[in-house]
Amino acid sequence: MLNDRLEKFKKAVLDNVDQELEKIIDETNNIHRQNLTKNKNDQEMEYILLKKKYEKESIIKIKQELSLTQNILTQNIIKKRNQIKSKIENNIIKKLILFTQTDEYINLIINDIQEIIKKFSIESFSILVCERDIDLFKQKILKSFNCLNINKSPRIKIGGFILEKENSNIVLNKSFDKYIRMSEEFLNKIPELNIK
Repeated sequence: MLNDRLEKFKKAVLDNVDQELEKIIDETNNIHRQNLTKNKNDQEMEYILLKKKYEKESIIKIKQELSLTQNILTQNIIKKRNQIKSKIENNIIKKLILFTQTDEYINLIINDIQEIIKKFSIESFSILVCERDIDLFKQKILKSFNCLNINKSPRIKIGGFILEKENSNIVLNKSFDKYIRMSEEFLNKIPELNIK
């Protein structure tokens, strides 16, 4: 009997302990699952934030690299454009200098002077030329016209002339250098040679 009671008591206590133990294990498992879920969610959130941060940094870096590349390309285009313009101008200058060594050149000069004299009713004038042309002009122009003097001008390096009417403000620039400056302005207006 005592054994029966003891058995019943033992069974009641052990059942109760088993139930409590099972309840504690279930609660522990639930807390563990919740912690795992929370940790998983936290890790996923951290991953998303890191990914966004990396993407943003990558986009910024790509934009910086793109901007640098665009600047380099623009500089290269400007450099190439200037080389093309310079080459065109140099070719024009070479051809003009070769032209100044022909009979056509002096005929052009004489015709231009005759036209100016007629158009502006000029009787006496002075002429400015490049150093290379002084002797040529003295031989051909002084004999043909009422030219007071022919002087060297630092503004003229290629050819042509500047005519100044005596006792007047009339100055007519027919220098090739003027036309080179005009060709530079023209080249600057060609869209394919300009960067905006």
